[in-house]
Amino acid sequence: MVFLVAYVEGMLIHDLPRFHIQKSAPPELHLLKVTGMTTRNLGEYIAAHAPKCTDPVVAAYLLAGGRALVEIAPQRNGMLHARPAEDGDDPNHPLRLLRWRVEGARPEDAEVFMISHDWLDHLIERIDDIVGELSEIRPPFGSSN
Repeated sequence: MVFLVAYVEGMLIHDLPRFHIQKSAPPELHLLKVTGMTTRNLGEYIAAHAPKCTDPVVAAYLLAGGRALVEIAPQRNGMLHARPAEDGDDPNHPLRLLRWRVEGARPEDAEVFMISHDWLDHLIERIDDIVGELSEIRPPFGSSN
């Protein structure tokens, strides 16, 4: 799952240099400015600066990608910060991952929940959908810009 999120991040980040070569992205969307950002911060930053793109296709792609990262960041973080625990709500008491409350977390990141197979399957399906949606609107390589 973490690799799937990284794939979405990579689609956007690795496209930035070509958008600069094409002169369709603003200076704020330079590769060196986004390196090292968290998933949520990257998504918020890209979405905030996407409307400055001179090519509306590039702008729409980056805006959609930025919003997608903001959407999936809390689940990604939930998975990464979970710890093993027994699921007391399941009659079989299986060992699962428990997303526990993180001190000082944003309200949307403070929810406590079990990471079940269904939860994980739903997240993977959503990320697969996002990859498909972004692939459909991704500006073609070798564009005439």
